[in-house]
Amino acid sequence: KRPSDWYVMILNEIDERLTEKGIPTKIRFGCYIDNMFAPVVERIKNPDRFTLSYCPITRSYTSSITPETEIPPAKPYIRNAWESPKTSEECFSYFKEWLKVFDGTFTTFEYHYWKPQFRDPGMMAISRRIYEDMRNLSALGFSGIVEDGSNRSFFPNGFISHIYSATLLDQKLDYEKELEDYFLHVYGEDWQAVLAYFKKIRLNTTCLYSEGSTEPRNLLADSQRVSSMLFSLICFFAISVIDKLIMMDTFCKYS
Repeated sequence: KRPSDWYVMILNEIDERLTEKGIPTKIRFGCYIDNMFAPVVERIKNPDRFTLSYCPITRSYTSSITPETEIPPAKPYIRNAWESPKTSEECFSYFKEWLKVFDGTFTTFEYHYWKPQFRDPGMMAISRRIYEDMRNLSALGFSGIVEDGSNRSFFPNGFISHIYSATLLDQKLDYEKELEDYFLHVYGEDWQAVLAYFKKIRLNTTCLYSEGSTEPRNLLADSQRVSSMLFSLICFFAISVIDKLIMMDTFCKYS
């Protein structure tokens, strides 16, 4: 058996206990790390109780999955020796295996507001990725989404949060029109110059994670990439420190 088989056994036992007590509580369980590999023996006995949450934490944010995307076969599970999938396509291959064994509802648990936002100072890449991911949610069979990451995603502005919520409301939204409308209202008559500046930042910050490279040594061949990586690290740690200071200040006020 795989870890997911034992996981399903536990979930079925929880369901049985709740059913005995007449408790209709819904349970969301995760397709995450070892549990990305679907069970080979056990099955969820009461799908109506559960929602599966697809958690592709190791995916690349350089591409999005659409109904037309060619998905490779899932690699076999090797206990304590399997390799984390690196691309969106690889991650989704494991989710497709879960689709074969679980007849319930599905949500996705994403990480746009974790590392990617800090490693794309111009926001042009991550905002486009968020847009493409949100507009394909329903087509891929997901009934909802949960985000992991910072809730202070408004530097240098809030466009990534805006495009996220706007696209969830209207999956036929036009990205370029929404981008222009947002910048016009935030920056006024100089919006085009500001937008051009952010696009220029994007072209000059081809950092490791954002570009999906798996070869750290490639950074050494490009001074711009080294600068980008250092800038990203500084931003990441600075925001982390500020976040901790705010939490400490709040704690002191109410303790």
